[in-house]
Amino acid sequence: MLSLTRVKQYWKEDLVAGLSISGLVIPQSMAYALLAGLPPVYGLYTSLVPVILYSLFCSSQYTITGTFALTSLLLGKAVQSHIGEETMISSLMATASSNVSQEYINLAMQISFLAGMIQIGLGLIGVTRFTDTLLPHPLLSGFACASALHIGSSQMGNLLGLDIPHFKGYLALPRQWMHIATHIQETHLATAALGIGSILLICAIRLLNKYVQRYYDVVDGGQMASVLPIESTALLRERRVRTFRFPKIPDILVTIGSVTLLVHLFHLEDLGIIITGHIPGGLPSFSAGWIFTMDFKDLFPSALVLAIVGYVITISIGKLLASRVEETIVETRELYSLGFSSVVGAFFQSYLNTGSLTRSLIISSAGAKTPAASLWSAAVVGLVLVCLTPLFYHTPLVVLAAVILVACTGLLKEAKEVRRYWERSKVKLCLWILTFLTVVLVNVEIGLLSGMVMALVMTVYDYFFS
Repeated sequence: MLSLTRVKQYWKEDLVAGLSISGLVIPQSMAYALLAGLPPVYGLYTSLVPVILYSLFCSSQYTITGTFALTSLLLGKAVQSHIGEETMISSLMATASSNVSQEYINLAMQISFLAGMIQIGLGLIGVTRFTDTLLPHPLLSGFACASALHIGSSQMGNLLGLDIPHFKGYLALPRQWMHIATHIQETHLATAALGIGSILLICAIRLLNKYVQRYYDVVDGGQMASVLPIESTALLRERRVRTFRFPKIPDILVTIGSVTLLVHLFHLEDLGIIITGHIPGGLPSFSAGWIFTMDFKDLFPSALVLAIVGYVITISIGKLLASRVEETIVETRELYSLGFSSVVGAFFQSYLNTGSLTRSLIISSAGAKTPAASLWSAAVVGLVLVCLTPLFYHTPLVVLAAVILVACTGLLKEAKEVRRYWERSKVKLCLWILTFLTVVLVNVEIGLLSGMVMALVMTVYDYFFS
């Protein structure tokens, strides 16, 4: 629960941390909305109301929530399976603001609402006691790595300017790869060039930041770097002399801003590059009409998967950050806070609220002391919605796809776990491989379920035979 005493005590530190993370929250939220098949503004909505509600009631002082790549993708696929579109949600036409039907948006709100209700229900029955048993690390690692392939593949249409059909059933992902390979000659060259250039620019900025970190002193691996070499700052630190510091370059914000300006100045949309277009200004309005058409029985399986994945991601982030400062995380309260924020957020045009590891790490290293730092970040998002949405009119969808593809690299690093499990535990390796292959070859839901079943079997076996 947010402590007013601590908020008053650390408001300056929280303000600085909240403002520093806003440069990542805004472009990342817009990009992840594409994964859900929604207009970019819905990503901003999700980084406003749900973030405020979660921050007021959570037990973690560092976890920042909002949009997340994996849950955005799962939501998009869930809506896709129920609405029966003929093209992928990530195709260029489906992600243009004017081409997303109200039925699609209503389904996204319904599934998010139901997932939030399920999270609250799971908290009531005490499911947090069995999380480590049903969702061990090998399962989550294999699931994350396979999901990265789904996420990256979903954006190839936006990156290459291809219209990719929606494949269903077994081997849907490999069939999608085959379609891309056989239609690569249809690539829209201007779109592909801009997308690849955006990826290279993000990577170049990150390399520059790493260069600064390598040759100059860095505080806690975070956002600030000293202008003096490491040897000099080490000597000065012993003498307690403060050094001048400067922030890292915000790679995503700079890339999106630069590409947007480039498209605007040279009218690149005339070459066939799809731009975001008009983004509605103003704060999200209250909307409840979708609740009267909800089919709970039909949507429950998809909502259950989203609820579980969203909770596991958020609590894992909270535990990781809490271990650094000897903080205690109350898992049941986290589940309630997460579910409540998604339930209420759905009435304000927000989709499923989930923790973000990248944003949480940055906000903690930027000096945040309480969850109020997330409130300052949400305030900046609200300011953007009220005053600054016209600035994103010329933002091309391909640069948002580039942001998503770069973000996938972090999840793909989970493949390194294969070697560790090979050396330490063949059983855990089998769990990793089973989860990975079923997610890739069948679908995300079956992959998660099969992994949970095997994890349960492993637990029972260890209990009776070890």
